[in-house]
Amino acid sequence: MPPQVILEEPYATVVADDAVPCLIVQLHAFANHDQFKAMMTAGLAYYQIRSRPAQPWGWIADTRQMSAIPKDVQQWLAQD
Repeated sequence: MPPQVILEEPYATVVADDAVPCLIVQLHAFANHDQFKAMMTAGLAYYQIRSRPAQPWGWIADTRQMSAIPKDVQQWLAQD
């Protein structure tokens, strides 16, 4: 089965690859707070549905084109 696109936006693409199994996040450009949160929330929702103790999923992030993460986004990641 080919990878399934979970989110495709100008700033990022999130795909699920059942063959590995893992989520792959590719950042293409700067994502503001709301965009970054939407991307992470979409990926996490899919991850929580698919990942099981007997078959855990991975999460791969291609951050080569990612800019700095603003402090408020870092706090959101750590706390929420």
